[in-house]
Amino acid sequence: MANCFECEIKLGWNSTKATGKQMKNVQKLVGYSDHILDSMNDKDVLCGDCNEKLIIRHALELYNYDKKTMSEKEMSNYSKTDMGKKVVQEAERLLAEQQSTSSPTGGAIPSTSSAVPKSTSNTTSSNQSNMESISADQLRALATSRHDEFKAQWDKNGLVQFKNDKIAILKRMVGQQVQFIVAYDKITEEGYRLMAIDEGITAQGSGFSGGASAYFYFQKMDFVK
Repeated sequence: MANCFECEIKLGWNSTKATGKQMKNVQKLVGYSDHILDSMNDKDVLCGDCNEKLIIRHALELYNYDKKTMSEKEMSNYSKTDMGKKVVQEAERLLAEQQSTSSPTGGAIPSTSSAVPKSTSNTTSSNQSNMESISADQLRALATSRHDEFKAQWDKNGLVQFKNDKIAILKRMVGQQVQFIVAYDKITEEGYRLMAIDEGITAQGSGFSGGASAYFYFQKMDFVK
């Protein structure tokens, strides 16, 4: 049992919450300041509502960071999640206010998509390939901040477990050999290469040489050095 650091509501073991350590890692990664986080220690927690309020307070910083580190497709998927939608809407509202305040003619406000040069989408791969490596703490923070975006695409019971513009994961399933071959053929045609196989649970008399539910991990060759 713990109390929310901000509203002091009692939280159960299964309550939605975020620890000070998790949020400070995100804060460090994105680079913003917040009076609540400045007062919290790593073991303090925020309830789901207070954590959401904190995230919305820094929607513009998070939005700008995500625009720099995500591909267009990833950003689109993120904006469809519950939290991503709220962050994007608040960031776009703040950007519109800034544009309205700074525009002496009061002309039409350009959409947020036009604020990013067109050449950015063409250089996303090269920019990400050349991105500086991040620390373990920063990676954990990134995993936390982008959890919902990736979970929205995850299909743990399907043949195509996950696929974006960098990686793909297929699951070999009993009775779906042809479907597996079709999917395998298509993603290799798109430039993905098989990097690893997790055989999973060993099959008993199923006719498979390995696991009954083996996982096949592919990576787009543009991101293989």
